Amino acid sequence: DQYEEAQELLKIGEPQVRPFRNEHVKFLCKKGQIQTLAGESQAAQEALDQAKSIATKHNLGADAEVAQAIGALADSVSGTD
Repeated sequence: DQYEEAQELLKIGEPQVRPFRNEHVKFLCKKGQIQTLAGESQAAQEALDQAKSIATKHNLGADAEVAQAIGALADSVSGTD
């Protein structure tokens, strides 16, 4: 199904963006959004936690796109989107 296809694409894509911290954080947030839509709230929370950790560790909070992506996923995970 579409979710399984999306999961496969995420597995392929993540190693490709991992070296680019800003893009990796945004990727994790998109991954979390997909997991939220699929009802996998625990996996989405883990993606959010990982994105926040990377953003904090590498001082990416000033990047508006990173902050927006994290905020959007946080809203989705908490059910306030």
